[in-house]
Amino acid sequence: MKKLLFLIVLAMVFAFSIKDRAEMSLSQFYVEGMMSRNLELSATRINNLDCQECYDDVNYPEMREWAKAGVENGVGIPTNTVVFTTTSATNTSGLQIDIDNANAQYITSDTIQVVLITANTDITLATTLNMKDGVVLRGMDRQTSRLVVDGITYTSGNNQGSVYFGNGVEYAGLENLSIYYEPNHPCQPKDDLTQPSITQDFPTTRKNGGTDLATATTLENCNTNGGTPGVGSLIRTFGVKIDLEAHNNWLYQIDIDKMASHPIDLHGDNNEIREVFINRTFNKGTGGNGYITIRGRKNLIINNTFQRLRHITIDNRRNSGGDESVYNVLWGNTLFRVDVNFHDGVAEFVLVENNNIWPDFDVNHCQGDPFNKGSSDSGHTPTGDSNIAYKNDISQSGNPSQWDFNTVYVTNTSISAGGCDATIFDIDPRGAPPCGTFYLGASGGAITNSGLTLIKQH
Repeated sequence: MKKLLFLIVLAMVFAFSIKDRAEMSLSQFYVEGMMSRNLELSATRINNLDCQECYDDVNYPEMREWAKAGVENGVGIPTNTVVFTTTSATNTSGLQIDIDNANAQYITSDTIQVVLITANTDITLATTLNMKDGVVLRGMDRQTSRLVVDGITYTSGNNQGSVYFGNGVEYAGLENLSIYYEPNHPCQPKDDLTQPSITQDFPTTRKNGGTDLATATTLENCNTNGGTPGVGSLIRTFGVKIDLEAHNNWLYQIDIDKMASHPIDLHGDNNEIREVFINRTFNKGTGGNGYITIRGRKNLIINNTFQRLRHITIDNRRNSGGDESVYNVLWGNTLFRVDVNFHDGVAEFVLVENNNIWPDFDVNHCQGDPFNKGSSDSGHTPTGDSNIAYKNDISQSGNPSQWDFNTVYVTNTSISAGGCDATIFDIDPRGAPPCGTFYLGASGGAITNSGLTLIKQH
């Protein structure tokens, strides 16, 4: 009898272990010649230190704050959701009705409501879609459950984007769908990755059925803020905007392809961008276009693939009436033809760890430098002196010998009078963290670069 009970318990432990591994592992995917990291479970001790000892590193007290990055101070994306409806909407107005009704149900039930989009479904967004508290918009197929953006135009000072998480919105998310920009104008990004420069992703002329469209499709018109009347405003449209007072929201396993300007404009706190694939923007021109902007506090940007953008920018919140950006975490991302740019103002205690950074070799990306700052002649101000870069693979950058994988780098407050400024980091005299990583999950969890393993929380 005791032997039978032992076997039953052993089987249950094995079953739960398999379940945990299935839930925690991330499948590998192949993106334009680059293989993502595959994260799997490991032991709960690192370098013979338990999680509490990792937290209590007196040299880096900011580790406790980084562990709180993401939804609900590091707890993670909620899973206690119920399906409210499968939408039959074909446009913004119909989908907005479903989201508003789901929000009403959330207020009544206090349970997060899901609006489903079936596979092989396109919903046209000609006006901004407004997310609401406690509503998840979830596709059934990441590639074919699509929000197709067509006709949303930029308005100076009021660019809410294609999907808008407005001030006060909490516990809302986009999951397992794609946002695809299909503008009604002739500008198109060039797909050929053999082009040596991002600025050449746009053809200087484009032929269509023998008709010369050069007037409307010159590089100047497709890659700047102005250009052909009726085109300039379209190519500044944002993808997803999460506003200053929008907290605890998430983007999970979605694609954003061929957006006009910023694919993501993030201003709020404790939001999470996880396993998102972003490819291409039309407009990488001057004046702030083609960015993923990170402006808030304790946001978690983890295990994403971003490619063919101008920058990931770490900014203060000067444009949204807020204060500095602090304790944001960029971990485990693959950045192809993208640099990380501490762009403007006081951003402090930002962690950039365990990323693969492969910037482009053109002026937008400072000739291949993985990290940069904005210059003073463009109105930029110095960043804070407490941002950390550690264990980032920059072997494909323009200056790989400048960066040692196992060295901890900390930002300085110098700023260039013009052009690029790659003298952004100094070696941090505090040295490496005892557990080999700066990013620890909430409640004693940890993530470590050693073996690229995900440490499950206690």
